[in-house]
Amino acid sequence: MASSKSFLNKFDMKIIYGIIAVLIIAFGYSKTIPKEFSCVYGPFKDKDGIYRSDKLAYAILKVDKFWKRMTFYPKEPWPGKHDGIKMGPYAYQRTKRGDHYVTQTFWQKKLTKEEQQLKKRKQDEYLWMDKIAIKKDLKMWLSRTKVATTGPNGGFRLEIVSSPPRGTRLKSDEEFLKVYTCYPPRVKKKKYFKKQKKYDL
Repeated sequence: MASSKSFLNKFDMKIIYGIIAVLIIAFGYSKTIPKEFSCVYGPFKDKDGIYRSDKLAYAILKVDKFWKRMTFYPKEPWPGKHDGIKMGPYAYQRTKRGDHYVTQTFWQKKLTKEEQQLKKRKQDEYLWMDKIAIKKDLKMWLSRTKVATTGPNGGFRLEIVSSPPRGTRLKSDEEFLKVYTCYPPRVKKKKYFKKQKKYDL
């Protein structure tokens, strides 16, 4: 009897250790999954000088806080149809003030033939055909706090800007700026949840 009990105890402990190991792996995996945001283009000035933003989200931002990588899709992938237009992943770091994430400098890559088909002007070799955007280093700046001016629920401001070499400043005709407002995925509110989890960076 004693041997059978000890065998059961050892067997039970193996099961418990196995469950703990699975939970630890699942928790670690959840931390490595990039956070995904739906992004709209804007705010931008229209012809009348009024600030506007696109109503539909065609872009996606993925922030991998574990590996410190940021990937931006100006044209989101459509499963089964196309892979979208991808920029990155680029390594990022927190600014000294801690209010932004900023990526390493990068250059625009030439679009593939498949990516060119996703643009209105299919003959364009780059996503942004501005000479500045093609010939200059670029960086992505992402606010770590929601910007209240982007709407009642707020959103994270993503800027893609031209980056000058160290110790220099860009002239007005060398500046490039594209602004997007990125929102966390919508979560259905449930009555028994008193508070919604924060989705901050």
